[in-house]
Amino acid sequence: MLSDDVLYEQIGVELESNNVDKAVWTRAFAMCNGDEQTTKVNYINLRFQKLKAESIEHSESEKRKSDQQRKDNLIKEKETQRLALMVSSKSGLEKILAIDRIKQKIDSGEVESLSQTPKAIQIQSSVRRGNKQEFSDFILENPLLVAVFNDYGDTLLHIAANEKHHSLAKLIIQAGGMADQTNDLGLSARQTLKKQKMNDALEALGEIDKIRIEYFLKGENVKPLQGPNLPVFGVPIYSTGRSTGTDDKLNEPIWVFPTGHGDLVTPVEDLVKEGKVEKSVLDALHQIAK
Repeated sequence: MLSDDVLYEQIGVELESNNVDKAVWTRAFAMCNGDEQTTKVNYINLRFQKLKAESIEHSESEKRKSDQQRKDNLIKEKETQRLALMVSSKSGLEKILAIDRIKQKIDSGEVESLSQTPKAIQIQSSVRRGNKQEFSDFILENPLLVAVFNDYGDTLLHIAANEKHHSLAKLIIQAGGMADQTNDLGLSARQTLKKQKMNDALEALGEIDKIRIEYFLKGENVKPLQGPNLPVFGVPIYSTGRSTGTDDKLNEPIWVFPTGHGDLVTPVEDLVKEGKVEKSVLDALHQIAK
């Protein structure tokens, strides 16, 4: 709100420049029966009252806008927290099955159609700007939006990784984002996350990998792991022993992937070395075997 001195200064400038408020001047002139000097005095009083009222109204209006903005931000923050709570409160099996349902929508072409809508463009813009609140709003409205991709095949996770939005990338993964879907250049979001050294997001992916393995081995309704150049994850085969030269490793099981060509298999350890499988997968397998 403007101080009284500032308001009186403005009135003085108006009188000196003969640029008065005509409505107020006319009113003051009528009240003083045409006496010019008295009119000026009354003009000052009336004009001050008007400017003061306008200043108060403007100040209160700005305060209302500021209060509303804070309320809106609080609501959005709560929505972001609600999404984080929703994804974190799901059981491991629920998370995996939710991701598999999204994968089914991708395979059916439904996600491709969704990717052409204004909502898809808007959520991509939100992710590019790193706006977690807007991302959460869109996902709470339609969870399938997490799988949309742009004209270059980049998913939301690709975009977040390229822009180095660490916490948002992790939230996208937790919401069911596709890590192994490749873009037009043949690069997966997982590969981009590694390139950008986004360890928090990669750790979240590792947790998803572990959960999937655990439930797959338990015989739950979980689809096998698949990815670019990655053999289908099949039933693990144990070796009768492993001659590594150390007693604690002699009976360690060898975990393998069927290659899809007859009885040929590929050790998971080799796939880890080739960068086709996360080391967390192998660690989880050994942990389950204990």
